[in-house]
Amino acid sequence: MKARQFKKWEEIRKKGKKKFILHHGVIGWGIPCGVLFPFVSSFLENSSVRFDQSFFSLLAASLVLFPLGGILFGLWIWHGLEQAYKKNTNE
Repeated sequence: MKARQFKKWEEIRKKGKKKFILHHGVIGWGIPCGVLFPFVSSFLENSSVRFDQSFFSLLAASLVLFPLGGILFGLWIWHGLEQAYKKNTNE
């Protein structure tokens, strides 16, 4: 971890794990993926985006499942950054 990254992580770390997971995992990863996935899936399946019942069913499921996955993603990123931080601070 470089000095600039180290200082940035200290600031993020002060705000807390829950806020980090919500911001980076759920809002930053889960919701965008949940919105994009049905578009990509429909395009790959039909060579165009069709706004039919299956599209909206997939959108609804994606907007639940991807943010839940975002919680796990946020926890994973937090854990990795914490390990790097502790390695540099000898905690």
